[in-house]
Amino acid sequence: MNEEGYTIDQSMDAVDIEAFKDGAMRMNLFIRWSDGDIAMRYGLYYKDNDDNILQYTLSSDGGETVVQIN
Repeated sequence: MNEEGYTIDQSMDAVDIEAFKDGAMRMNLFIRWSDGDIAMRYGLYYKDNDDNILQYTLSSDGGETVVQIN
């Protein structure tokens, strides 16, 4: 579900922090692919109930991290 009037720049490969801060975005998923089209890493950015912006990363080797980015 998109906030009315919010558009995403498809050429951009970065997190729109301002969209999180102003409430236009609540979650953003990035997937890094290998040359063989295998998902190597997932990065999920989301806003928690306390309005903190967090980054959850899961790597193909099983490594997981959660970092607060604001």
